[in-house]
Amino acid sequence: MTNVSVRDLYKTISKTKTHLVQSREIATTCVCPYLFKMSYPFGVVGGERDYLIANTVHDAISLASPTTILDNWQQGKTEIDFEHIAKKIDKDSEDIVEKVIANAKEKVRIEGKTPVLETFDYEVQDRFHGLLIGLAKRIMKKYEQPKRAVTEITITNVKEVQEGRIDAIFEFKDGRYGLVDWKTNDITKTPSTGVDRWQLIANFLLANYRYTGSENNWSRCLFGSIVFYEGAYIPRFPLSEDWIEKVKNDRKFAFEILCGGRPHAQKPAFCPVCDKDGQSSFD
Repeated sequence: MTNVSVRDLYKTISKTKTHLVQSREIATTCVCPYLFKMSYPFGVVGGERDYLIANTVHDAISLASPTTILDNWQQGKTEIDFEHIAKKIDKDSEDIVEKVIANAKEKVRIEGKTPVLETFDYEVQDRFHGLLIGLAKRIMKKYEQPKRAVTEITITNVKEVQEGRIDAIFEFKDGRYGLVDWKTNDITKTPSTGVDRWQLIANFLLANYRYTGSENNWSRCLFGSIVFYEGAYIPRFPLSEDWIEKVKNDRKFAFEILCGGRPHAQKPAFCPVCDKDGQSSFD
């Protein structure tokens, strides 16, 4: 029997070129290749309680998107109407939110984790409402009611070795689609590294592949957005070819790293970790 060390076995497997690069990994590489090389072996986990709140809100909005949100979708309303629309969806979604909160608390209890804070219910309900405001005043205002919404969908493009999970895709009657990435905080009030925006572009490629068979076919893509607390980021079309090419190049870089390669990394003009002054590509 041949003795093979775990380290040697991992090295052999890592070079089989069977990895799939996640959209988030591509986005991190787009911000700075060194950040990806560091985060890959040394992943950092954020605050457990805040993650629980964010995940609970994501569960609630995912269940509401194809039901209460679509049922109350209204195009072209005024600023005052957005609050009324959000409140109506809130009311119609009470059972959804209550069940999701109860399930989250029960999971914490079963797993023996730190009990949730007394403000947990309020935080979930408030962030859920904030996302509804952002959706209503930026997306509903501009686009007609979709015919269908699919949520938490994982798309794999084996040919381009990319995989990612998209929070929500709204499908319209004319065959076009719009994708949404939910962010439970206000991204305008937190230090931005550009990761969320690069991830959106990476997910555009996956959505194009799902609906047209080619990541380069943009004919059915109506919009893409990061919907956050009471707002939304919606990039203008057509997207910069430089941005798209950067995503593809950095996808290849990340793939080579995951497969045990050592591609050359070049520090970007602005790195949110290394540089205290300056601006990122999207600022």
